[in-house]
This record gives sequence, C-alpha cells and structure tokens, in this order.
Amino acid sequence: MNTDKAAHQGLRGVGNRLRPAFAIMCLFAFSSRVVAQTGKFDRGAWLHDYTMLKQALERQYSNLAWFASFEGGVDLPALDRRTVSALRRAKRDEEARNALSNFITSFHGGHFRQLATLAPSADAIAEPAGFPYSREDPAGGCAALGYAPKDVPFSLPFESLRGFELLSDGVEGPFRAGVLTTEDSPRLGLIRISSFSLSSFPVLCVKAWRQPSVWDEKGKFKKQSLREAVDKAWYQTIADLLQQFKQGGVVALLIDVGRNGGGGDQGDIGTRLFTPLPLRSEPLWVSQDLKASGPYFDEQIKALEEASDLAADAASKQVAEHALAAFKSQKAKLSESVCSMAWVWSERHQWADQPCRRLVEAGTAGGPVAYLSPDSVPDLRVAEKLNWPSEVRHL
Repeated sequence: MNTDKAAHQGLRGVGNRLRPAFAIMCLFAFSSRVVAQTGKFDRGAWLHDYTMLKQALERQYSNLAWFASFEGGVDLPALDRRTVSALRRAKRDEEARNALSNFITSFHGGHFRQLATLAPSADAIAEPAGFPYSREDPAGGCAALGYAPKDVPFSLPFESLRGFELLSDGVEGPFRAGVLTTEDSPRLGLIRISSFSLSSFPVLCVKAWRQPSVWDEKGKFKKQSLREAVDKAWYQTIADLLQQFKQGGVVALLIDVGRNGGGGDQGDIGTRLFTPLPLRSEPLWVSQDLKASGPYFDEQIKALEEASDLAADAASKQVAEHALAAFKSQKAKLSESVCSMAWVWSERHQWADQPCRRLVEAGTAGGPVAYLSPDSVPDLRVAEKLNWPSEVRHL
C-alpha cells in the first residue's frame, strides 16, 4: 500500500495553505504485485494490506478520532468486523479489492479516497520533459497547470425563471451570476460558486498570465506569483459583483454552492465579502505526527517571525509574538510520545470522552489568529500573516 498526504484543515473546512499535511489517500499495490508474480489469490497479502491501511490512518489521519466518535456517524468497530469478514470470505482478488474499497467509501470523507491503481512498468521510463511555459500561450500554460472549468450552471435552473437576468455566464467570467425579479418579491441576486479550488477557474489564470509579476526579468515563469494573482482576482470578482448588485437595487443574495466539493481557503476567507459582521474562523486541529504536520508548523512559524519583524507598532508586534509563541509551543507537542489510536477499531466514545485523539491545535482555519479587527493591525502585510481573511478587508 502506498500513501500520499494531501491538503486537510483538521475537522472543519478546507485550506490550500495546509498543503503539507494531514489527510490520507490510499493506493493498494502490494496484493496486486503478489498476483502479478504468482498468478494466485493470496488472502494473507490482502489482510496485510488492510492492517497497514489501518495503521496509516491511526498515525496520520486527523479525522479518524471524529469518525470514531458517535457524533462522526461511522461505527468503526462494526466496519472493521465487516471488512475482515469480507476479506476472509474472499476467493478472488476482485472480492478482496471490493472489501477494501467499501471500507474507504464507508467513511464518506472527501479527504480519504482510493487512488487509481497503475501496474508498475518493467522498463525504466525517462521523465517527460516539462511544459515550455510561454507568455504567448496562456491557455496552454493554464491547462498544463491543471486549470479546468467545473460545474458552471446553477445547481437549480434559475436561468429558466421568468424575470431572471443573467449578468455573468461563468465562462467568460469565473462566476455564473444574475438577478431574479418577480412581482411579489424583492430583487434577488444569485452567485454560483461551484468550487473553492482556484484550479476550477481557468479564465482567471488566462487573465493573470501576462501580468508582470508572473514573469521574472529573464522571462522565467513564476508559478507561485500566478497563483497569488489568481487568488486576488477571485475575491475581486466577487466584490465587483456585490457592488453591481448593490447598485442594481438587489436586497437579498443567494449564494449557490450546490455540489461544491470544497477546495482551498476561499470558503473561509470569502465569507467576509458578504457581511460586515465580525466573523471568527473555526479552530484547526492537525495530526500529532511530526512527519505529517511538522512542515505546516514550520511554514506558519516562519510567517509569524516575518510578521513580528515587519510590525512597526507595539500592539501589532504583541499579537504576532503571542501567536508565534503559541505555534512553537504546539509544535513541540508533535515530538511528544503519543497514545495509540488502535482503540477506534474496538470501541466507540462520545467526542468529549475519547481516550486518545492524536490531534494538536494549530491556530484556526483562517490562520494563526481567528479574528482581527480592521484597525487592530494597520499594516496589511502583517495582518495577512496573522489572519488570512485580512487580505479581503480592503475590497
């Protein structure tokens, strides 16, 4: 079994800044190799794969404690018994493979899924040459980076209603949007946000492609700068639509997130565009595994050290230093001896009464600080490192 770690923000929400950590995707390969070598069904190899899969979940899957609780909605002891029984009854590889696939899908977790299985090649194959990014080929470059549209239409056919006016089709602009007017109701604005993953919005990538910040003085492509430009354009487009709605007399807004499977931080940050109320980001919990979560702590500690150095006033510096101390203290817990999560396959507990979770708090879904008032940290460079939603406070 091969494992790969992907973005996950603990128990709530999503976050593309959490790229180094905390969910697990699994690819079963050991049993496939055994079959290729012997041509015979090997039940023991499949049981061994299953044991390794559970051990990987115990070490690094930050949602395991939640699914092990009554509140999580999955009876893990019963699921384990069913899976073991199915593997022991299996007479063919297909039956064993289905048993493990059913185990994975029973979690109903978007950050835990089976990857496609590829047979290993017997011949050495050279890595293909990298894509030749060019200023003059934005469409090709964006496609090579994985930008592709997703689920453009509204999740219900609002377009077919009498009195509906389409303002943006979701193709030439990133969001499908319009206004619905009826005789007996106020003007209603609609915005379709099909995904919180920026790769679903190729039009933003193409528009940002030739910006000076995306290319260095030697003409070399700067991938991270492109991502930052797309990120800013995503929020600016929503802000512009909201302004258009306001000027058009819209008094209520429907945000269509039907079939939206999540993605990056936009789901947390973007909410600040729709209300002046002070919003606090939810606490973020990550796996108490140094290999899985250490890179995220290192990334945030570095950012907080930069925030402290940039802070020109005492109040801002105090906020930065306090957050920095908290992150260093929490990172130290990754190296502490940890309890065993093996209990999840034999016991169920209320979330508050669990004997072991293997989780460490790591700030919030919106960054190290859950909320910053607009005037508490005046330097936007500092504020954005402390509380990521600060990047939209000027829109």
